[in-house]
Amino acid sequence: MATILHKRKAADPSASDLTVGELAINTSDGGVFTKTSGGTLVEVTGAGGSGGENNQNAWQTFAVSGQDNVVADTATDTCTFVAGSNMTLTTNASGDSVTFAATDTNTTYSVGDGGLTQNNFTNTLKSKLDAIEASATADQSAAEIIALIAGETIAPGVITTTNLTIDFGSVA
Repeated sequence: MATILHKRKAADPSASDLTVGELAINTSDGGVFTKTSGGTLVEVTGAGGSGGENNQNAWQTFAVSGQDNVVADTATDTCTFVAGSNMTLTTNASGDSVTFAATDTNTTYSVGDGGLTQNNFTNTLKSKLDAIEASATADQSAAEIIALIAGETIAPGVITTTNLTIDFGSVA
């Protein structure tokens, strides 16, 4: 029958300290050791060695601000992630990760009257501009403008543009 060898120093035993099947205890850290039939020293491990238990909860609580907590009911409880609308969950078992990806399906954006902070442009103003453009003609030469206003009654005054000044003086 094998005996238990109590080490009285704060160190792990060596294979030469034990016979096959004999147990040794390191009193400084509580490690338990044995020697195998192959002559190898192995540390005996099991539940309770570090204060845990077999199947101890890998997670206990998931908390989301403003929501109910998801709490593990048992030591082997499973938490299942569910993808919501426009959401994709992808797992990577070898990388131990879960990727959450969202898709924006709202690709139509609109701004109502007065909705912008700068250069507010109402539908009414756009309609006016469209009407002006529709009735406007292309760039005109001075001769085309004079031909256009020939025979018209013009009130006295001065019309000045960048390169042209017309002085109608007084009309008799």
